[in-house]
Amino acid sequence: MNSDFDLTTSEQIEALAVGLLSSTELEKIDRLTRDLLSTEENRERAVNDLQAIFGHTPKRPVYYLYLDIRALPEKTRYVVENAGNFIDVLVKCCAHELGKKQLFALRSSLSSNIKRLKKVFPEKFLKNLRLFDGLFYVQAKHEWDVGDRPHLFSVKETVICLFVARWLADQILSVSKEASAWSKED
Repeated sequence: MNSDFDLTTSEQIEALAVGLLSSTELEKIDRLTRDLLSTEENRERAVNDLQAIFGHTPKRPVYYLYLDIRALPEKTRYVVENAGNFIDVLVKCCAHELGKKQLFALRSSLSSNIKRLKKVFPEKFLKNLRLFDGLFYVQAKHEWDVGDRPHLFSVKETVICLFVARWLADQILSVSKEASAWSKED
């Protein structure tokens, strides 16, 4: 592990977090990041706290995310990818229920479905959803060149991703009955 790297975050990801999350949540992100890189006891507590953000419903993205969080601080890409998968499914449900060209929503990408939701959400929310897609989800799915970084995502960026995904999910669930029903099914 490279703890100097794992405590860093890109300017864009930091700006997204500061723009969406409370100061209490930002402090919690810092604490959880340090704990993940600390003793095994602290790591275990941080893992449990992060798993509690999403629960462990037997829904594929959430279930995989729950398991992948157990592998932190090593498996950052998989955590980010499955957090993105969770948001992708919620947006598919929302676009299918409320969006434009609903028939295609369940088979479309996250970015295509964001466009379908122009009349459902304010532009500021859609901008944040697009940022999440570009900074996290697309990168986790498609970018394999890490350049001079030890990993594609630092531990701190991964923890930020989880908090941002939860924030986005809450906004989507507040307007979409279909997304809400999907997230509560067993």
